[in-house]
Amino acid sequence: MSFGFSIGDFLAVYDRADKVRRAFAGAPSQFKNISDENLSIAIQDIDVALCEFELEDQQRTELQKLATSCDQVLIDLVKTLSKYSELESSHGSFVSKGKRVWKRLKWEPDDIGELRHRITSNVTLLNNFHGRITNQITLEIRKGVDRLNMEQDNEEKRRILDWITPVKYSTQHNDHIKERQEGTGQWLLESSEFKSWLQGDRKTLFCPGIPGAGKTILAAAVVDHLLDQYRADQSVGIAYIYCNFKWTEKQKLDDLFSSLLRQLAEGQSLVPDSVKELYRRYKAEQRCPPTQELLKVLHNVASLYPRVFILVDALDECQISGGCRNAFIKELIHLQASTGVNLFMTSRFLPEITGKFDREGWLEIRATKADVERYLEHHIRKSSHTIQEMEEEIKRTISDTVDGMFLLARIYLELLTSEVMPKKIRSMLRRFRRTPTGSGEEQRRGILHRAYEDTMERIKQQEPSRWELAKQTLMWITCAMEPLRKVELQHAITVEEGDSELDKRDLVQIDDIIAVCAGLVTIDEESDIIRLVHFTMQEYFESTHDQWFPSAQEEITTLCVTYLSFDKFKCGACKEASDIDSRLDDNALYSYAARNWGHHARWTWKPPTERILDFLKERGQVEASIQALFFITRPTSPRNYPERFTALHVVAYFGIHKGVQYLLDRHDADIDLGDGDGLTPLSWAAMNGHQSMVRLLLENGANIESRDNNGYTPLALAAEQGQEGAIKLLLKSGANIESKDNNGRTPLSIAAFMGEEAVVKLLLENGANIESRDKKGRTPLSIAAFIGEEAAVRLLLENGANIESRDNKGRAPLSIAAFMGEEAVVKLLLENGANIESKDNNGKTVLSWANESNERHILELLLEKRPEANSKNAIHKRTPLD
Repeated sequence: MSFGFSIGDFLAVYDRADKVRRAFAGAPSQFKNISDENLSIAIQDIDVALCEFELEDQQRTELQKLATSCDQVLIDLVKTLSKYSELESSHGSFVSKGKRVWKRLKWEPDDIGELRHRITSNVTLLNNFHGRITNQITLEIRKGVDRLNMEQDNEEKRRILDWITPVKYSTQHNDHIKERQEGTGQWLLESSEFKSWLQGDRKTLFCPGIPGAGKTILAAAVVDHLLDQYRADQSVGIAYIYCNFKWTEKQKLDDLFSSLLRQLAEGQSLVPDSVKELYRRYKAEQRCPPTQELLKVLHNVASLYPRVFILVDALDECQISGGCRNAFIKELIHLQASTGVNLFMTSRFLPEITGKFDREGWLEIRATKADVERYLEHHIRKSSHTIQEMEEEIKRTISDTVDGMFLLARIYLELLTSEVMPKKIRSMLRRFRRTPTGSGEEQRRGILHRAYEDTMERIKQQEPSRWELAKQTLMWITCAMEPLRKVELQHAITVEEGDSELDKRDLVQIDDIIAVCAGLVTIDEESDIIRLVHFTMQEYFESTHDQWFPSAQEEITTLCVTYLSFDKFKCGACKEASDIDSRLDDNALYSYAARNWGHHARWTWKPPTERILDFLKERGQVEASIQALFFITRPTSPRNYPERFTALHVVAYFGIHKGVQYLLDRHDADIDLGDGDGLTPLSWAAMNGHQSMVRLLLENGANIESRDNNGYTPLALAAEQGQEGAIKLLLKSGANIESKDNNGRTPLSIAAFMGEEAVVKLLLENGANIESRDKKGRTPLSIAAFIGEEAAVRLLLENGANIESRDNKGRAPLSIAAFMGEEAVVKLLLENGANIESKDNNGKTVLSWANESNERHILELLLEKRPEANSKNAIHKRTPLD
């Protein structure tokens, strides 16, 4: 038999073994002994194992040798069978049958003994082979189970991390690193200040710098250095943020803390228990955790690492609305004090930022002459022959005149590369040398602005079509409400007023867009964002808005509405999730236009009212835009957007009060119509804080006490969203400050629940009942304690809230806070005299509730105040620690 070698051939070996075994039926003992089933069983076991296992080459070779040996033994057995037996015919029927007759022997022949030895040897080898294969199969199964468990853990981890925040700064980091010339910023990494920061604990390295000094690139170099140095060290946590003035919706205070939490949690092999609990609790409630809860978990996760580095670039670009930047810096310093993290931060020289850091921890960032020359060398090599011929003169002049500003070197080189005549290049170099330098922030910004002015004049001198393309590009990038992707910008500058469709063959190439802007815009390849090269350029265009694009908001509004009015959208909202995904993918500007056209309209003095009204008349197009508007915040279903969302709801949502009268005068316009969620136009205006719209709707008879499906009035909605201006206006107009939702909560209770400290204060000043109760008997204080809003709890206590108020279960705020594990609130209540011996309706003490929460630190805190933990539960007859 030939074994060439197929695993299927093992069946043939097994068949031969089985036939030989059956042939020995009735044989004398010395023959029957060699017909033992061990050989065929061993072969069968291996054949079964091979059905579940793929052999390696070495194993296949070994098995081939075993199969050949077994087959030879079987062949020799057949020969022996013939030697010691004979066939005898039996008659009596038409068919003659053969019967094997065994010869009688008194001893075992030598050849039979040899075969027994060979069979035993083969059986042993086969069993050993089978054992090794079985062990390997078991190991593979175990690995497969481990792999499956790991995949499940990874999937859970991804789901939790994405819930914390979907924002990842790795794409921004990779884009910044790509801009860095090799060796740039090495001086910082080798400085004694950086090495001291790297090796210490609770260290802060604050790196201020003039505009355009290259702070972001150097910050990226530091991040990259840390990631490389500690890549395999899970005992070191690293988290970083690149602040961006355009990311107003992604970099609010809670967004910043969420990002730090995500990155530190991601560095753990398993999701920390505190993060899982945060997810379990607030995911179920379908709401975002309050700031204090985020901070508590952030502190917990940071404490899991022996060392943590947190890096924040461009603090000057961190938004200041709502005290975001100040609160962010304050909490980072608090985090450092409690967990020992090291902080690295960059910023321009703004007094409101620099004053928060000890000067001993400063290291000013400036572009060194060597770094500037390295940058120039790299880019001159890619320039014209004339520029290359003048390399030394260009390097010397620019590096001497930019005075530590990388950005200025970049702009100067861009201006030079536009010239081909050496005479004009030298003239420009002389002008650079004559430009006065300055030591202060304003002087440096002035130098940059003059360079921007020169660049814009140069762009303007291009042929009209190129100038128009550059102007449209810069207008969109400067005035857009959020960073634009390349394809979004392509669609934006291709669409024209009056278009009913967009032909993708008409899209302007990105390379052409970059070329006409003379170095003022750049592309972040990883994030696919096209942007201005520097924040100071945004400041320049904002200060010269009337000069370069005075009607930008009106133009952008018109183009967005034109895009939303394409014929293809008359069919209305999509029915399937795949359809809305395809719509947004195929029409790149659609999502931006749907979410932002109204904001642009609100900011313009001369909105294209007729164009807007024409759009609002088309029910299908309006419905489609509403679906896209809410799809980002409600992406679980294509139908997950408010139904009955009329044109009046749309203008109220965006706060576009111009043209509202036209809609109100229409016979079918119901000012108090609730959408699918029961929200009226007034509800949306109040919730989004559009005071002029609230006033206009009230003047036109809107019901100030309208209720949504949850029983929220416009006042309650404004309180929930922290809209102080709208609240003042509604109260002045007679809104009921004690209105209750379906759960019996007043606006004050809702504000306490949301942690809106300023709103709580405002409502109390306007006479809100501090002891109002919801359907569970909870006062605003109990609700604030339940949710862990320390600031709201403090404010309510300062205004006389009853610290011993009881809910329907008889629980005081202290018991509630202890059960929820709100340590800061427990401390605050104890400091204000809360009764640690209070019992609920079932006799459960504060300690009993704390014990049920499994929050050991709460128990320890309470035991410090009351060491005798022997009070027994009236029902269960147990002490809290039993």
